[in-house]
Amino acid sequence: MSATIFSNADLIAAWNSGELKIERMESGQYVPVPQTSIAELNRASEVQPASLDLSIGRIFQPPEEQWDPSKLPEEPPFKTGHEIAVGGTVVVETRERLSLSGKIGAFGFPPASMAKNSILMTNPGHVDPGFEGHLTFTIINMGRVPYDLKFGGNLATLLVFGFDAPVVPDYAALAKTADPEPNLMAKVLNRLSPDFADFEARSEKSAINAAEVAIAARTKALGEEVEAARTQYQNAERKYNIHALVWPAVTALGAAAITATVSYFVAASGFANKDTLDAVDERVETLEENQVLPDNIDALSDRIDDLQRAAVAPETVASLNERIERLEGEELLESLDERLQALETAIEVLGSGAETPEASE
Repeated sequence: MSATIFSNADLIAAWNSGELKIERMESGQYVPVPQTSIAELNRASEVQPASLDLSIGRIFQPPEEQWDPSKLPEEPPFKTGHEIAVGGTVVVETRERLSLSGKIGAFGFPPASMAKNSILMTNPGHVDPGFEGHLTFTIINMGRVPYDLKFGGNLATLLVFGFDAPVVPDYAALAKTADPEPNLMAKVLNRLSPDFADFEARSEKSAINAAEVAIAARTKALGEEVEAARTQYQNAERKYNIHALVWPAVTALGAAAITATVSYFVAASGFANKDTLDAVDERVETLEENQVLPDNIDALSDRIDDLQRAAVAPETVASLNERIERLEGEELLESLDERLQALETAIEVLGSGAETPEASE
């Protein structure tokens, strides 16, 4: 026995001879597809150059919760159009109902339009000679976006072949000897998950895991930034503490040197020379420009201003003495008070017209 793949002409001949019969659902009723002549072949959308196209009919969804096996519905609910979600599963029945003679069989393939949209058809296979009824296909959306199943859209392509003699027994003969399985569609749907391999839950878990990884990475980066800021602060704090220890000492030494110079000139010459005081003021300004703790320098500058005024107004020396007392807590400035006291005495002598002890000698 030999077999031949049918061309479009062979399909039309089998159609017209009654060896291939097709009924199509129209408004809930199955209507025989009229015989087609070769001249009308281009208008017969079912027939391709070497294949036969079948379309989407009833669409069955698996139940969210499994049915009680003892109470399966005889006719499960169906749709004639459905948007299948990502990871979703459905069982789709062909719109056409076939009747094949014992000489004709077929192989089923998913159409390219579904395959390129990541729609997986799990059970395309062969159709035995003598088959009568619908073909059913389990479909899974393996893509990233929902897919719209429309009534009458392409569902499967049949590659039809014919033998030169009928097979014995054919499918119809075998089906008559077997007891029909009740609630077959309901059993199929009850075994099928509505969400392929729990795709939706796994996607949600993957999204949560990705978010946790991103949060952990950001937390680590923020921790590193905080640690860098802490190190920078500690370095600045150490540097500030060094200045806090060194610069008061430098200020005190500078102040003592300035005071000693002023005291020397006042004691030796009997009056405070303006040029000398200007020079002292410049030295204070120099210290002030290089000082990171300007409060001590400001106090010294104020004292020098008081000394300048004391040359003509000795009574202002008292306020200078009060400012000096504020710095008594600084160990290196203790000798400054003694020198300034000597300066007070010299200024008082100038105010009375008497000579300093050093000048009288």
